[in-house]
Amino acid sequence: MLSFFAGPTVLRGTDNIRQYTAKCLLPEMPYVADAPQVPLPGHKTHMNRLHIRPEPYRRLEMIDCETFMNIGSVITQWAQRVFPDRPLKVNDLDEETGENLTLPCPAAYNFTIADIWHTAAVDIHRFAGWLDTFPLTTTQRLLHLAFPNQTKAWHFKLKQDRDKELFQYFLWTSPQLEASKTRPPLDPDAFEMMTRKSVVIAFQPPWIMSPADLKEFVECQNFPPYQGSATNYLESKHRVWGKLWDVCVTNESQFFVLTTYDQWVFGTFSQRWTGVFFSPIYDFDSSDPSIAECLTFWIASAMRITRTLVLPKVCNGTEAIFHWN
Repeated sequence: MLSFFAGPTVLRGTDNIRQYTAKCLLPEMPYVADAPQVPLPGHKTHMNRLHIRPEPYRRLEMIDCETFMNIGSVITQWAQRVFPDRPLKVNDLDEETGENLTLPCPAAYNFTIADIWHTAAVDIHRFAGWLDTFPLTTTQRLLHLAFPNQTKAWHFKLKQDRDKELFQYFLWTSPQLEASKTRPPLDPDAFEMMTRKSVVIAFQPPWIMSPADLKEFVECQNFPPYQGSATNYLESKHRVWGKLWDVCVTNESQFFVLTTYDQWVFGTFSQRWTGVFFSPIYDFDSSDPSIAECLTFWIASAMRITRTLVLPKVCNGTEAIFHWN
């Protein structure tokens, strides 16, 4: 009698995006001889010479790393609720837009994800390509699959900055929002509501911001107040905080992400821009939650999509009250 062995079922990411989002991992970024040298563990780069100086308009009175200390479990539970585990009957690749699920999964989960090749990150510009090709393309596809009505017109756009050799950022934005920035909006209130849905994804390569630099950044407890001509110097950690504040205020984006690709921090400024709340550092291969879960949750929160984080209604001293929509 002939017997046949049926192999494991091969899955597309869209056959179970709940499991795919939880299990997908960022591929390890290779560093080649032509790339700038990353400091030894525990060492800072001393390369973060951002064009940031003390300014009277920049008021950051509270830096809070405690409120979101345990947000990982909230993100995981949210992803389990909102992402379907049933087949969506569409391909991972959207042939019309070119969006795709590009992050690989461990073989044990039987997801067949198309192999994507990208040139090594020898400078910040190719580094941006890695972010775009892997975590951001996947995040955009997941959001369009899970929340098509709310996110269909939104996408990531690389923005130019005067510190482009040291610091760059993607903006989660829409054609309508971009057009409104070049001509007066018909409804100022609607425009403000739309801008608050945008998210800054700021990034610096690890040869600019090493793990030691990022650790110093998240351990920063206060931002020096403006003291007129008494000082024109800011420490590296304060320059990064100042840069983030400036970029987010310019784009009216209260939600932000800061990443070196290997490590990720997720944060939000308070409604009046005087306080900031942010998560612990998550490594690129984090699994509880995954980086894909974190990114989708953070953007969904900025867009006020159901069951997500809402900005603090009260911010007095070190006390903040968050709620969930």
